[in-house]
Amino acid sequence: MKKNEIQLPFFIKASLLLGFSILLFGQIAYYLGRFLNNCM
Repeated sequence: MKKNEIQLPFFIKASLLLGFSILLFGQIAYYLGRFLNNCM
């Protein structure tokens, strides 16, 4: 029971971190694409 209690928050943290990094990468790619379009 105790292992599950430790694993669950770690899994939630990992999924949150993954989602946040994907969101951040998407934001950077979006702005980079706009910047390249403005240059061309």
